[in-house]
Amino acid sequence: MNYPRFETSIAFIQSLGNNIIRVQVKNGVVLTQEGIKECRDVYLKILNGSKGLILTVFNEFNTAEQDIKREFEAPSHIELKAAEAFVVSSLSNRIELEFYTKMTKTVYPTAVFSEEKEAMKWLLDFQD
Repeated sequence: MNYPRFETSIAFIQSLGNNIIRVQVKNGVVLTQEGIKECRDVYLKILNGSKGLILTVFNEFNTAEQDIKREFEAPSHIELKAAEAFVVSSLSNRIELEFYTKMTKTVYPTAVFSEEKEAMKWLLDFQD
């Protein structure tokens, strides 16, 4: 089945069906508040009022703006997610994301993985 694909300034986003969204962060981009807002607009189109399971895959050279945490904690962002799995390939990104997931006030489960297959398996545990 062909599911819609989207591109924002920071990521390639694809619906995988059943309210699962795969986000491939573009190589070398800095995550910005505006970029996160663009992604959120795509999630709204895909999810059509439902909560989603988000699989976010980072490249080795991704970083984030200093105040990005505030955007991830925004109610308009939180209300779209049932769970989110992050896939990282570098130790620095793993450390940054593990710190982020512990310090951010999310009401949905989050986890950091090295392998996409492992992350997807974990996400599917939250599927209705």
